[in-house]
Amino acid sequence: MVEYLPRGMQMKYYFPEEDEIIFEWWIPMTTLEPYDWIGFAIQDVKWARNSFEADYYILVRSDKQFHDYYLDHEGNPVLDIYLGGSDDIIKTLTVEYTTHTIFSIQRRLVTGDLFDTDLVLERPYMIKWALGVMEDGEVAQHGMLDIGFEYFVLSELYEDRNHDEMTVYGPFVNYPPEYNNPPFERKPENFEWSMMVEDYFMGEVFDPENFYISDPEGDPAIVLAAP
Repeated sequence: MVEYLPRGMQMKYYFPEEDEIIFEWWIPMTTLEPYDWIGFAIQDVKWARNSFEADYYILVRSDKQFHDYYLDHEGNPVLDIYLGGSDDIIKTLTVEYTTHTIFSIQRRLVTGDLFDTDLVLERPYMIKWALGVMEDGEVAQHGMLDIGFEYFVLSELYEDRNHDEMTVYGPFVNYPPEYNNPPFERKPENFEWSMMVEDYFMGEVFDPENFYISDPEGDPAIVLAAP
């Protein structure tokens, strides 16, 4: 299964076990070259796009390992272990394959950690991504042109057709009080309505993308980092 991102990037995922998932972020080397760190977040569609209630995974390229972060407001994500949670990454892998660098992360669908987003099959999620640089040895805030978000359905039948994009699962945004907007709220109806739209427009689908770099049966690649 794959979600297509800008700049030739792809976010692939598959299920090595029934209760686990592996994400593979394929980034062209020409896209990756100017940046020192990469990060992506998984956010439930019941939250507004600007609520920042999400699970964050950040990798500094010199370290080559993802780490588990959490954030529930605008600002810098905090390591789960600093919040009283745990680092629930099972395995992280960085490899080079032809023209791409692939960053892989494996975790359980439901970790039991308060600071992780539960991943439920057949449910839509927002994936946010960012690329950035380091300043004085620290992760600096990304530029506004170096971020993006997409919607996808966590399903073995998922195919990115853009029906799951804008106006289907969102985005909806909560504005400051001076805009006479109600406070942050969950919107489960977004999920229920969007699934009807997905069924109507998409029908039966299959995913032709079946090559994953972290699959032991896949083609050989240059392993840059592994546990």
